[in-house]
Amino acid sequence: MKKVKTISVLLLFGVVFLYAQLETAYPQTWFASGSRPDDYEMGGDPTVSHGTDSAGFIRSKVSEIDGFGTWMTKIEPGKYAGHGIRMTAFVKTTDVENWAGLWLRVDGAGGKQLSFDNMGNRPIKGTTDWQQYEIILDVPENSTGIFYGIILNGTGEAWIDGLQSEIALRTWLIQKSGITRPIFAIAAVDANTVWAGADKSIYLRTIDGGEHWEMNRIAVGDTMVFFSIAAIDQNTAYFIGQNYYGGDGRIYKTSDGGENWTLQYQNTTPGVFLSSIAFWDENHGLAVSDPVNGSFLILTTTDGGDTWTQVPTENIPAPLPNEFAGLPGQGGTLLTVEGTHNAWFGNAYPIANNQPIRIFRSTDQGQHWTAVNTPLPTDGGFRGIPTIVFKDSLNGLAGYVDLTNPPNPAGPPALLKTIDGGKSWTIVPSFLPIHPLTIAYVPQTNHSALFVTSRQGTAYSADGGVTWKILNTQLHGPLAFASPTAGWAAGRPNGRIVKFAGQPATEVIVQQEQYPAAFELRQNYPNPFNPCTTIAYSIAQSGFIELKIYDILGNEIQTVINAFQPAGNYRFDFDASQLASGIYFYRLQVEGNFSETMKMLIIK
Repeated sequence: MKKVKTISVLLLFGVVFLYAQLETAYPQTWFASGSRPDDYEMGGDPTVSHGTDSAGFIRSKVSEIDGFGTWMTKIEPGKYAGHGIRMTAFVKTTDVENWAGLWLRVDGAGGKQLSFDNMGNRPIKGTTDWQQYEIILDVPENSTGIFYGIILNGTGEAWIDGLQSEIALRTWLIQKSGITRPIFAIAAVDANTVWAGADKSIYLRTIDGGEHWEMNRIAVGDTMVFFSIAAIDQNTAYFIGQNYYGGDGRIYKTSDGGENWTLQYQNTTPGVFLSSIAFWDENHGLAVSDPVNGSFLILTTTDGGDTWTQVPTENIPAPLPNEFAGLPGQGGTLLTVEGTHNAWFGNAYPIANNQPIRIFRSTDQGQHWTAVNTPLPTDGGFRGIPTIVFKDSLNGLAGYVDLTNPPNPAGPPALLKTIDGGKSWTIVPSFLPIHPLTIAYVPQTNHSALFVTSRQGTAYSADGGVTWKILNTQLHGPLAFASPTAGWAAGRPNGRIVKFAGQPATEVIVQQEQYPAAFELRQNYPNPFNPCTTIAYSIAQSGFIELKIYDILGNEIQTVINAFQPAGNYRFDFDASQLASGIYFYRLQVEGNFSETMKMLIIK
C-alpha cells in the first residue's frame, strides 16, 4: 500500500492560553447563514434550554440536505484582539445525520480567515443530551471580526444554550518562516538554533531563536518531503527525505549549517518509506522505513552517517499484513532513542484489519528488536503510532491516532505509558479525548512538563502526564522544546511557525534538583538596595506565573515574568536603576494556586 498526502496535512499552529473575564455571549443580533440556509428552520427557543432563557436551535425542514446551515452572529475583536477567545456552550442534538457543532471564526482585513474551528474533527452525531463544548482560537492584533454560532450539516436538530466567551491570553507568537509550504518536522537544538523540514525539498534554520529563518532547498527538484530531523548542533543536522508516494527514500546531512548537503543514503525499492530518524550522539544514529521485500527496513550508523547499514531481517519481528512503521508527517517522532543504546518505534495500518497496534524495542543500538502488542483498539481505519517519547530507560509515552475516526470521549484514551522500558504498555486513563500527533517533554523541568499536539487541539501536563489540560482547539503538528521558555510548533496556514513566548531562559535560574513542598515568595536581598536586588521564590506545582512590580500607590511599574514555569526554586535579579528612591511592592501570582505581595525599599 502507498501512503497518501492526507496523512501529512493535518497541521495547525499552536497557542497556549490562560482564561479570564467570563461573559455571556448573546447580546448581538443573530441571523441564518450557511450553504443551504433555506433548508433549515433556526432561531431562538426559550422553551428548550439548559438553565437559561437564551437557547437557540436549528432543524432541518427537508428529508435530504447536501450542505449545512448555521445560526450565527458577529462581534468586534475588542478586548480579545492580541490575545485569544475561548467560547463555551451547551449543545444537545436529535437525529443528526451527518454532524453538528459549535463554530468560531476570526477574520482579518478583506475577510481573510485568520483562524477557524467548526468541531469538524470532533463532531456531534445522532441524538445526544446537553453537553458542554468549547472552542479556543487565537485573535491576532489585525483581526477585524469574530463570528460564531451553531452549525448543522445534513438533517437533524440541534440546540445551543449557555453560550459564554472569555479572554484567552496567548503565550505563543507567530514567526515569519518565509515559506507558504506545509512544515512537517521541527528540531530544537537550543534556545537559538532550530531546524525545520517542509515539502518541495525545503529546509529551514534559525540561529537567533526564530527572529530570522533562512530557507533553501536541499535536493534538485521538488519531490522530497522532509518528515523527520536529527539535529546535532547549529551546523550539523540529518534530514530524512521521502517522495510522497514512496519508492524514493533519502538521508541528507549538512555539517556547515546548510551551505552544503551530502546525500548519504538513497533507496528506490518499491515500498520503501523512510519516515523517522534519531541519533544518540553525533556518530550513532538510526532510521526506519516501512517494510521492504517483506521485512522492516531499519538502518544504523556508527560514523555520523558516512555509512548506513541495514539491520539483518532475522533480527526484526516480521511485519503483520499491511503493517507500516508508524504514521509519518506529524512531527517525525514515531522513532525515539534514549541513553546510548535504547530505541523504540511504533506501527500503523492503512486499512481496517483488526491487527494489533505494536511498539518495537531495541536495547543494542538497533541491532536486535522485539515487538509488544498494546491495549489500543484493533479496529479502525488509518491508525497507528505517530509519536513516542522517553524520559529515561524505563518511563515513556506513546500517542495513538485514527485518521478515519475522531476520538471518542467514552472510549479508551489515545495515550500509552510504560514503566518497564517498553516491555509492556498501559492506557493512561486520565488523558483527554484527543489523538496525539507529537508529544514533547519540556527540558529542564525534571520531565514534569509535557506538551501534546493533536488534530483536536493542544494540551499540556504539569505533573509528568498524570493530569492534562486543553490549551486550544486548533490543529497542530510538529513540536519541539529546547527549554521551558523556548519551544516551537508549526502548522496551518502552511508555512506558519510559532514560538513559545515565555520569559528568556537566561533571566531565571532553575534549581532542578530541589522540589519545594509549598509556594513561597521570599524577601528580596539585599533590602534596602541600590540599584540591584534578588527576588527568590518557590513553585510547588508547575503553572503559569506572573511577577510584577508596583509603586506605593499600587500602579503597575513592570512585569518581570509572565510565563509557564515548572515546579522548582527560582531567583530573579531585578535592576531598579531606572526607578526613583522609595517604597515599592512585588507580587507573585501562580495560576489558580498562590498569590503574595512583599515590600522592598530603594535608596539612592
